Amino acid sequence: MTQLDDEYFDLYKSIDNILKDAYQTNEGMKLYAETMEFKYNSNPGVCDRICNWKDYYKMLFRLKAVRNRMSHDNGDSFASEEDYEKLLAFKERLLNGNDPLALLRKQEQNNNYRSQNYTNSARSNTQSIQNSYPANYSQNANQSKSNNVGGIVLGIAVAILSFIIIKFVIL
Repeated sequence: MTQLDDEYFDLYKSIDNILKDAYQTNEGMKLYAETMEFKYNSNPGVCDRICNWKDYYKMLFRLKAVRNRMSHDNGDSFASEEDYEKLLAFKERLLNGNDPLALLRKQEQNNNYRSQNYTNSARSNTQSIQNSYPANYSQNANQSKSNNVGGIVLGIAVAILSFIIIKFVIL
């Protein structure tokens, strides 16, 4: 193996470890590529709009194949300078949150946010907001609502009295 192969292998291992930590599993790059394949098969139209999804997917499998040849074959040289640069670019995108799966997740979150805003009623929005608070918040909110009823009634009474006084004073 050449020095470039060693650097490639170390870079691949570092990316694999990042993904293993993120997925909390023993299969980092493999699981990332399989997730890309699953997401594409589930919703190809959405994936096609993200940074040349198919090309990126093929590139990752090719880079993974280079690493596998290094691990299992005996040879002089495996990785090219281009392979190393592509792997390095993938690591940078991964760390910056601009990799294909991160972009897909952001797009899905934006779509979910937009669809919630357009289709949910005010009541369901209120329920989802209340469900996001700790359990004891609802109890405190209900107690404060009963205390606020007296304030609302008092406010209405003051408004009516003010209207009556203004009407008689002006007339």
